[in-house]
Amino acid sequence: MSNAQTVINTAIANRRLLFKVAHKYCEGLPGAALAAKDCVNDATEKASRTWNPDAGVSAKRFLAMQVFQHAMKLQKSKHNVNRANVEPRDINESEWQAGDVVPRGFANPEQIYLARERCRLVNEALEALATATVEDCYGEVKPCKASRRAAVVFELVKFDGFTTAAAGEILGVSQPSAHRALTLAVEAVTRYVANQTA
Repeated sequence: MSNAQTVINTAIANRRLLFKVAHKYCEGLPGAALAAKDCVNDATEKASRTWNPDAGVSAKRFLAMQVFQHAMKLQKSKHNVNRANVEPRDINESEWQAGDVVPRGFANPEQIYLARERCRLVNEALEALATATVEDCYGEVKPCKASRRAAVVFELVKFDGFTTAAAGEILGVSQPSAHRALTLAVEAVTRYVANQTA
């Protein structure tokens, strides 16, 4: 008897068991019974081509594995089809700011107010840092590039979650330069917040 005939005979003898396995994993799909039946048929067809008795796996076990794999593929394909058919909703972008969301740790309105106030002070400090100016040796007032870089690095690292190496790469500077800029910005923000709240 050929390998294909052995697999087909095993599938016929164990059709109820294979159908139960397939139906268990196809339950959420529309037409679950038909999907399970297709699963068993496809698995039997594939197993009849690929099963090798010398591999040490019985025909029944190999069939069950094939049925399981086909059922998983069906579920996955159905999930992807459902995800692809989702229509975009006409929702306006949220106008909430980070300070408008109440973090879980804050229990009372005073703590919420203080957190929002700190956010406002940090934003003011960054604004002041980004617009800082210096006077050169000729008496001309120019924007300070180091301060502007420090404000950008602070936003990239503290707000957007980048590393100093990634922030440096974005700005076209080395990681140590980005780290120095971050240190400068943290000191400036700390000093500004301390002066405003003292």
